[in-house]
Amino acid sequence: VDPLRPGTLWAGVNRGGLYRSTNLGASWNLVGPGLPSFTTVFDFALDTRDPSAYFLASQINGVFRSFDAGETWESAHAGISLRRADVIAMD
Repeated sequence: VDPLRPGTLWAGVNRGGLYRSTNLGASWNLVGPGLPSFTTVFDFALDTRDPSAYFLASQINGVFRSFDAGETWESAHAGISLRRADVIAMD
């Protein structure tokens, strides 16, 4: 659930990528230009101080970030030796 955008939900699908609903789950759209195909999303975090900054952890593909509210994504796992990321948290 996106605390900054009422009605917006996010769902990560096993080998299916990241989906967003802007109508409380009545319909869903695949998002993620910049995410590899068949991305498995293990965890997802929003930066409540920056309403456009989102981060996700993927089992195979590593860590990704978006600075445009999830419209596009880029890798953010430079320096992490293994690309498996199960959990991500904001501090």
